[in-house]
Amino acid sequence: MAQIIDASDYRCKQVRMSAYVKWEGIEEWAGLWMRVDGPEDEVQSFDNMQDRSFHGSSDWTHHHIVLPVFENSCEIFFGLLLSGPGKLWLRDIRLDVVETDSASNSTQNP
Repeated sequence: MAQIIDASDYRCKQVRMSAYVKWEGIEEWAGLWMRVDGPEDEVQSFDNMQDRSFHGSSDWTHHHIVLPVFENSCEIFFGLLLSGPGKLWLRDIRLDVVETDSASNSTQNP
């Protein structure tokens, strides 16, 4: 699942994508993902949670990704990915501007 938005309103800021995710039977891995692209589709920042991905099964859990958006950023891509068999549910997706010191990419339980 993916969504693309214009980065203009987020330039020179930190953006947090957050959502509640539930998963079942994930055999390989899954995660939220976000990417910020600059001119000519240059990837300026990226996180797909592969280093802290979802496995097995879990009830609703809150997760987020924080990335910088630069002065010349053009687009922000965000969504959910699944590699291999399994099921994912997603709710309450948000994009928020956060302070620079909030730039940790972590997982939180509700």
